[in-house]
Amino acid sequence: MEYNNNNLHGFNEVMLDRLSEGYRVIGFDWKYLFVNKKVVEQSGVKSKQEILGGTIMDWHPGIETTELFDDLMTCMHSRVSKTIDNALININGRGETFDLQIEPAPQGILMLSIDALHRKQKEDKREQELAKLEQLMHLTSHSLRKPVCNIMRIVNFLGQETAEMNQIIRMTNILRKEVLNLDSCTEDLTMLIHSRKEQA
Repeated sequence: MEYNNNNLHGFNEVMLDRLSEGYRVIGFDWKYLFVNKKVVEQSGVKSKQEILGGTIMDWHPGIETTELFDDLMTCMHSRVSKTIDNALININGRGETFDLQIEPAPQGILMLSIDALHRKQKEDKREQELAKLEQLMHLTSHSLRKPVCNIMRIVNFLGQETAEMNQIIRMTNILRKEVLNLDSCTEDLTMLIHSRKEQA
């Protein structure tokens, strides 16, 4: 039998090739029946035809001795789904780490694979963005708001007709200090926003 992506009726190859995850369909004889472009990229080969028709044991030497293969066997024979994080897979002699979603399929099983390193990089980037957002919120809600509130209180005090000259002089000095604090905060805010724009 010739193995190619057209052997699986109903699969939209164009759509599956757009997935950011590797998409494999493995037959009951453990041969690859379908792979998308991401699998080709993850496997380090030039074309799908290099993979199709080969067995999972051919492409992942030693996999039959791993816990991962036990999970694949369970899905294949018991028809149950399985999610595996940080699965170490031997691909052409090199170890690669993937997050896997294994599902029963009419032809055998299908397996989605996500590069765990890429996922970790995305998570790290998200955490960095959240940290910057928290920094921005702190700057606006505390560092910026405090001098503004102090300036408002001083302005209200100076508007009182009962204010004495020595009090006015003291409040004016405090006002000058709070204006400098406000200027420093707005400068920090401008630098933070500029930094985020450069990294966007």
